Amino acid sequence: MKIISGKFGGRTINIPKKLLIRPTTSICRHALFNILTNLISFDHIKVLDLFSGSGFFGYECASRGAKQIDFLEKNYNCVKFIKATSIQLEINHVVFSKNFFKFTENFTNTYDLVFADPPYKFDNNKYQSLINCVLNNCLKNNESIFILEHYKKHTFVENDYLFDERSYGDSKFSFFKKKSGI
Repeated sequence: MKIISGKFGGRTINIPKKLLIRPTTSICRHALFNILTNLISFDHIKVLDLFSGSGFFGYECASRGAKQIDFLEKNYNCVKFIKATSIQLEINHVVFSKNFFKFTENFTNTYDLVFADPPYKFDNNKYQSLINCVLNNCLKNNESIFILEHYKKHTFVENDYLFDERSYGDSKFSFFKKKSGI
């Protein structure tokens, strides 16, 4: 897979076949980062990449100027891959090897941008718990954005903090802020 844009733009990162992950497709990443470029400035922001998998969301943010990327991933092989790739790219990073729901019980870090790509098989209760946890514990301020990637048939239109949804193939991105609207 290739990093789309920024200082690492065009750089290929080979994801080992042993990583049993569902990476966000390049079409979805292009679309997502086109949207984000119109919403935020990546310069000097702090990013949290939840359910990181290969870590591509974080690498894309670092390529565009994010100052700190924190990854959260519980799969050991993914954690090793993210650490090695982050060192190769020389990005400022921390990799947490934990389960999200246990990790955030005592979480104190806050972020300008949070992205989560949990398993598509999550049930509605897990999605709601994830959304509430990120909105209440992980966002730095009312300008901070949380993006949830999920299967297209899920919707969170009843959530007051949702301000946009975009679908691409089987994937959907739901965008949240602490306060509704933009």
